[in-house]
Amino acid sequence: MTLWIFNGWAICSQSMCLICYGRHSRIDEQDDTNSHLVYQRLDMPSFVIRSENKVKMINSKEVFMKKSMIVLFALVLAVSLFSCKSEDGGAGAPGFPGQQGEQGEQGEQGEQGDPGETEYPRLYVAGASSDNVCIFNEAGVAAWSHGDIYPDREIIGPDTTFAYPTGLYFVKTENSSSLYVSDAVNHQILVFSNADTIDGDIAPTKTIESVTVPAEGTAPACDSIYQPLGFVIDNDRLYLANASGDSISIFQNISSWSDGVSSPIPEACIRGSNTQLNVATGIALDEDGRLYVANHMAGEIKIWNDWTALTDMNTASNITMSGLNMPYGLFIDKNTYEKGGDTVKGILYVNDWAANSIYVYYINVNGTFNLSSASSPDLTFTSSSGLLTNPGHVWVDAESDMMYVTAFFNILIWEQASELASGDIGVPDRIIGDEGWGAPNNSQLNSARFMYLETEN
Repeated sequence: MTLWIFNGWAICSQSMCLICYGRHSRIDEQDDTNSHLVYQRLDMPSFVIRSENKVKMINSKEVFMKKSMIVLFALVLAVSLFSCKSEDGGAGAPGFPGQQGEQGEQGEQGEQGDPGETEYPRLYVAGASSDNVCIFNEAGVAAWSHGDIYPDREIIGPDTTFAYPTGLYFVKTENSSSLYVSDAVNHQILVFSNADTIDGDIAPTKTIESVTVPAEGTAPACDSIYQPLGFVIDNDRLYLANASGDSISIFQNISSWSDGVSSPIPEACIRGSNTQLNVATGIALDEDGRLYVANHMAGEIKIWNDWTALTDMNTASNITMSGLNMPYGLFIDKNTYEKGGDTVKGILYVNDWAANSIYVYYINVNGTFNLSSASSPDLTFTSSSGLLTNPGHVWVDAESDMMYVTAFFNILIWEQASELASGDIGVPDRIIGDEGWGAPNNSQLNSARFMYLETEN
């Protein structure tokens, strides 16, 4: 192929195309061996024109001598101005050559954009001992396989008032975003506005405190927030596990909480000797409204089928799944999967702190509720890597099919989560942290507890 260039116009005699690069076009790179030319304009994307034949370059004087021939040839070919194609098939008007990616080395085409490629979620993690919340964009990308990764943002400092932040939840509406954080030492729920952009030492917009804080060793009142740990938010209600209070506080209309410090009265409070709660840590809610609670010191998962129907909140759970060691965090994947010929809708994940394991329970199988007090896990995950130690929380992202687990200084990620088999699931495919038990490094995480993945799933 022979190529002429004049005042920003490129004319390809072989591929029969006319390309306007503007008067400020320039040649950034030339490789006669590979016959590549790279053109770039300051206000336009990079383009690549390839030829298997050697490219012939002529200077401005030669162009001037051949001006009349070029102009005539350009007029004949002008009709192809907006349908120009490169030899590798990148079709489109100038500026949109097949939506090609960034310019590769030696003029090679960059990575092709895939409209269906995985979009990784944003990850919020509470560092209890480091008194911070770390935020990682695109959590789980390939770079995470390298281990020690800096957070993209970090909420930390005296203005945050953090004292052992543990649970967190992200809420986004059409006009706002909020991050809710449970503070175990101060017995508070902290709410940060503009959660998708906040960074640094930021004071909470709202601070929710108890009406009364019980004295050590005394039974808390229903209006008490007492060592809050895990919680979930659903339909403008916040369901909170009070570890030292041995209770579940349920707040309604949380979006209407006032700025500043306030003490709203819970809508309901599940507590009392009949509940047999003994250090409630994790909490989850399924699509049918069942409330799941990790009864940490009793080694149980308690399920209340319909808390709204209770006339007495000092009521035993409908189901108690026992035989665990120290369950801590709970997560329910509400998606539907095919498992061994059965249709499974809703999967409960339980982190067992003391057993260094993750237990998996299928909630609905072939349209029937599958759990009872006699239920045993459908799957049990362990890891010979030694990294799945004191797991705090698990979260499964159906879009990327990844399972995220907090384990002290680390966030562990396994790919193809829906295909994991019971038993030793080995070394994580991705990891963030120091990959061991040393002090946290770039990740800034220390005693990572609960997390939230900002995703549609």
